[in-house]
Order: sequence, then structure tokens, then C-alpha cells
Amino acid sequence: MSTSVGQATLTICPTRSDHSAPTPDTLAYSLTLPSALTTPAIARAATRTVLAAHGLAALAAPATQIVAELTATACQFSAAAEVYVSLRFREGSRAEGRGCGRRCCTAEARRTR
Repeated sequence: MSTSVGQATLTICPTRSDHSAPTPDTLAYSLTLPSALTTPAIARAATRTVLAAHGLAALAAPATQIVAELTATACQFSAAAEVYVSLRFREGSRAEGRGCGRRCCTAEARRTR
């Protein structure tokens, strides 16, 4: 449902019927952020919050470092006005081309067109 207020449009998102606590398996977030100096800090804060909510606080330090580097690089070298950040969790995902066999969080940052 959308409502127009002046020049702004407000959209009400549907509520979830499943109110269970977040788990590592449900970690799947995407953010579109401005290509600005503050974007890496926003991405780090969002990453820490998301990982803690999903019970993955132990991965926060390395994940936030990676997200900060990816977003800073995307903002610095992109002519685009926005960058896209995606956070996912994969049990036993591959790290550096090798199967790590551990719980891993993957992150991606890229410019939007």
C-alpha cells in the first residue's frame, strides 16, 4: 500500500507472519547506500547489528573489516551515485577458492548502474 504525502511517497511493507528469531540460515540482507564517505561506517554498523541478531557475533570483527574495505573501495573507484552491499550466510561456504568447512559469512559490495 502506498500513500502520497506532498512530493514523497510512503510505502507500507507487508508484515511477516513468521515471528521466529533470526538464525544464521535466514541471514540474507541487501543494502543500497550512497557512494559517500560515510557509507563504510554505515555498512559496518549494519553488518555488526545483522550478525549479532542472527547469532553470529563471533564473525563480526572479520566481517565488518571486509565490508568496510569493499564499500570504501567501491565508493572510491566508482562513478556511480550508489553502492550495493549484500550480506549472506553459507554453512561450509568456500573461502579463497577452498572449502573452509566452517560457518562463513559472505559479503559483496558493488556499484549500481
